[in-house]
Amino acid sequence: MIGLSESRVVPWPVARAAHLLRTEGVRGLARGVARHLHQLSHRVYWQEDFVIHETNTADYALVLVTPPIDGLEVYILESESDLERLVSKGYEDVRRVVRITARRLEQGAVGFCAFVNRDVAHVAWVALTREAQATLDLFPYFVDFDRGEGWWGGSLTTGRFLNLGVYRHVMAWRLRYCYEHGCHVLIDATEVRNAPSLRSQETYNPRTRAYYRYRRFLRWCKWTES
Repeated sequence: MIGLSESRVVPWPVARAAHLLRTEGVRGLARGVARHLHQLSHRVYWQEDFVIHETNTADYALVLVTPPIDGLEVYILESESDLERLVSKGYEDVRRVVRITARRLEQGAVGFCAFVNRDVAHVAWVALTREAQATLDLFPYFVDFDRGEGWWGGSLTTGRFLNLGVYRHVMAWRLRYCYEHGCHVLIDATEVRNAPSLRSQETYNPRTRAYYRYRRFLRWCKWTES
């Protein structure tokens, strides 16, 4: 497969670290290492409060805000072949940024990828089935896919493009896509302390459905309304 030969020889974390050093320098590498160690720590112990939001897609289906960065392009990935076509045209391989991209696409998740000068600036996801959601979200709050609800989340902005409005811009793409595919409400779980994400979501006037607390220690975990 195009763009994966390097990852077959070099372990993914090593390849990712090399890529961060090359594209974002020492500071970007340090941020990436810290993020990776933080994720690993969650496998041992994690306690977090979340707010569950619901957002109407119809309210914003015709709104695509002006790109906040010159040269910003957004592509929708519905299958790995969509990704292969981009790679063949010289776009950065999203699989080098988000490790389980191929598995998510295989299970029906839809990726929204923003590029600047063909470099990955942002990746976000939508799930319109339970199978797709299972590859993206470990929390057990209810999304009624049979009644026109969908899930969105899994957003990642690369270091060079943080705090430039890319996340909010791609949200508009996801709202339009879901509306056009029969999804009228999008559900997400956001960490209460994730202020940048919550501020960006306010643009689209989400309603609070519930607050939950997630606790985990090794293999024991509990998800309760707080």
